[in-house]
Amino acid sequence: MEGTLKQNSLMKNLIILLTLVVGFSYMGSKDYLLFHSSIELFSIIIAFNIFIIAFNTDHISSSNYFIFIGIAYGFIGFFDLIHVFSYKGMGIFSEYGANLPTQLWIISRYIESISLLIAFKFIKQRMDKYKIIYIYAFISIIFFISIFYLGIFPDAFVENSGLTQFKVISEYIISGILLIVIGLLIKNKTKFNQRMFEFMLGSIIMTILSEFAFTFYISVYGLSNMLGHLFKLISFYLIYRAINRTSLQRPYEILFHKLNQEKNKLQQYLNTAEVIFLVMNLEGEIKLINKKGCEILGYSRKEIIGNKWFEYFIIKKEKEEVRNLFEKIITGDLKSFKDFESNIITKGGTKKTIAWHNTILKDEEGNVKEVLSSGMDITKRKETEERIKYMSYHDSLTGLYNRKYYEDKLNQLNNEGQFPLSIIIGDVNGLKLINDVFGHDLGDKLLKDIARIIRNSTRDKDIIARWGGDEFGIILPKTNRQDAQKVIQRIKENCKASEFKPIPPNLALGSATKTRRNKNVENVFNKAEDEMYQDKMETKNDSKNPVLQTIIGRLEATNYKVVEHTNRMVKLAKKLGKNLNLTDDQIKELVLLVRFHDIGKFVISNEILSKQEPLTQEEWKEFKSHSEAGYNIAKNFKYLNSIANYILHHHENWDGTGYPQGLKENEIPLLSRINHIIDAYDAMTNEIYYPVNQETYYEIGLSKNDAIKELKKNSGKLFDSEIVSEFIELIE
Repeated sequence: MEGTLKQNSLMKNLIILLTLVVGFSYMGSKDYLLFHSSIELFSIIIAFNIFIIAFNTDHISSSNYFIFIGIAYGFIGFFDLIHVFSYKGMGIFSEYGANLPTQLWIISRYIESISLLIAFKFIKQRMDKYKIIYIYAFISIIFFISIFYLGIFPDAFVENSGLTQFKVISEYIISGILLIVIGLLIKNKTKFNQRMFEFMLGSIIMTILSEFAFTFYISVYGLSNMLGHLFKLISFYLIYRAINRTSLQRPYEILFHKLNQEKNKLQQYLNTAEVIFLVMNLEGEIKLINKKGCEILGYSRKEIIGNKWFEYFIIKKEKEEVRNLFEKIITGDLKSFKDFESNIITKGGTKKTIAWHNTILKDEEGNVKEVLSSGMDITKRKETEERIKYMSYHDSLTGLYNRKYYEDKLNQLNNEGQFPLSIIIGDVNGLKLINDVFGHDLGDKLLKDIARIIRNSTRDKDIIARWGGDEFGIILPKTNRQDAQKVIQRIKENCKASEFKPIPPNLALGSATKTRRNKNVENVFNKAEDEMYQDKMETKNDSKNPVLQTIIGRLEATNYKVVEHTNRMVKLAKKLGKNLNLTDDQIKELVLLVRFHDIGKFVISNEILSKQEPLTQEEWKEFKSHSEAGYNIAKNFKYLNSIANYILHHHENWDGTGYPQGLKENEIPLLSRINHIIDAYDAMTNEIYYPVNQETYYEIGLSKNDAIKELKKNSGKLFDSEIVSEFIELIE
C-alpha cells in the first residue's frame, strides 16, 4: 500500500515537471523574453513561498535545517526578482546592459550554494530566525552598494565578448560548493526522510547542471541560457517540495498524528476512569460518553450518543428538576449547581444514584457550547448511608423504630395540634422463658410476631418502637384514653389469635394520655409504664399467669392422661407426706411438685411421649431434657420458684444412675425422691408411658401387687428404700 502511494506521488511529480518543462520550452521557442520572465517569476514565486512556509512553520517544524534554507531562498528570490527586472529587453535597468542581470544572478547562486552548505550546521543546532534574517539583509545591502553605488562588484558579462572569467570561475566554484553539499547530504542521509533526501539531492544536481549550462552561453537569449533556466526551474520545484514536505505537510501530519494520539490517549484515560464522563450540548443531547458511563447505564456507546439525556436516562419524577438545574448551569449559575446528585435509570430498569461535577465548555468568544459532567456512581454509598440512617432509628430485629427515634418523635408530637396524645407501653410476658427453654432464635421469632401484631393493631400514622429486650412503646397522636384502651384490647385479642408456637404471644400493657400543654409528657410516659407493670404483676405471681396456663393447657391437650395422673399423685402425695411426718409447708411444696413435675414435657415431641417401644439414643436424649426444661420453666414463674430444683432432680436414681446430674442417695432432694416413687407407681398401674432408661419402660398397666413387687425390686437402686417401705405400707 505504502509502495503504491509512493509510486503514485513520484509519477505525479514527474508529470508536473514534464508539463512545466515542455510548456516553458515551447514558450522559449516563440518568445524568449516572455520565457525568461515567466520562468524566473515562477521560480521567484516558489522561492518566496519557501520563505513564507519556513518563516511561519518554525514552531512546528522538526528541522532547523529546512527553516534556514527557507529563509535563504527568500533573499535568493529577491535577487532573482531584481535580476528579472534588469534583464535585457525589460527596459527598467537598460543603462546597465546585460552585465547587471548576470551579476545579480551570480550573487543569487553564491547565496544559494553557500546557504545550502551552511544549513548542515543547523541540523541539530537551534537558531534565531530573526537573527538569520538580519544577517542576510545586511549581506544583501552590501551587495547592492557594491553594484549600484560603488561599482566595485566584478563584471560578469561583456557585450560582444560574453561571460567574464569571474563569471565562469564563479560558476565552477558554485558547482564545487554544491558537490560538497551533495557529499554532506549523503553523509547525513539518515537524518532525512527518504523522500526529502531525494528531493534535496535532485534539486542540488539540477542546480549544478544549471550552473554548467550558464558557463557556455554567449548571448542572453542563447540555448544554453534557456537550458540553465529550465534546470533552475526543476531545482527550485524540487527544493520547494522538500521544504513544503518538511515544514508544512510533514509537521502537520505529525501534528495531526499527535493530536490523534492525544485524542486516543484521552479516550483511553476516559475509558479507564472509574467515573462517568459525559458531554452534552445546550439541548441536552449526548455528544460523548466514556466506557464507564456505558457500563453503568448498560447501553452501548452507539445507543447513547445523540439521545437526549433527560428524556431517556433520568428517572421520571426527577426529569423536570434535573432539566431545570441544567438550564441554570448553561446560563452561568455554575457555582450554585456545580455539584449535585441525581438518579439515573439503566437499560435493565435499575435506579442508580450519581454524584455529578459539572464544567461548562466555551468557544473562543466565551459562549457556552457544551457541558462536561463527570459522575461517580454512589449507589452503594447511598444505600449504606440509608442503611446506617435506618439502623440509627430502627430496631434491627423487628424493623420497628428504636427508643431514640421514639423519644425524638414524642418530643416532636408533644404539641397541641396532636392532643390528645396517648402513649402505650408494653412488656412481653414469657420472653425469658422462651429464651431459656427453647433458645434465643425462637425468642427472636416471638418478638417479630409481636411486632407484626402491634402493626396490625394500630394505624399507619402511629409510632411503634421497641427498646431493651422485651419492651415496646406506641405513640398515638390525636387519640383519647378510651381509644387507646381499644388499641390495647385489640393487641391482646390478636395475641390470643396468633398461631405462634409453642406459646402464643402475651404482653402486659399500660396506657396514659396527655390532653393539656402543662402536663409533663414524661409523667404521662411514667403513668403508662406504671399501668403496664400493674398489668404484669396481677397475673405474674399465681397459677393464673396466662403463659403458665398456656403451657399447662398445651401439655394437657397433647396427653389427656396427664390430668388424671396429676390428680392421683396429689392424693398420694398428701397421704405419704403425713406418713413421713413432713411439715405443712413441705406437704404444700410436695403437692405443687407433683402437679408441675412434668411441666418440662411441654418441650418433648408428642411422638416420643406416646411411644410404646424402647427409645432410640436421640429420643432418649430428648426425653431426658424435660427435667432441665421444667427447671427453666419453673424459674420463670415466682409461683413455681420454690420447686424448680425439685423438678430438676425428680428423675435422679438412688444409686446415681439417674439424670440429669447423676446424684445419688441423700444428694437427691427429699421431695424429688418422694415424687419419683409416687410417679413411677402411678405410671405402672395406669398404663402411662414411663421410661426408666433407654431400654426399660413401663406402659402396660400392672396390678397393685405387681407394682409393689417392682418397687421392692428397685428399692435401693432407683428408689430410696425407706420411702418405698412407707409408701408400700400406705397403699397396702
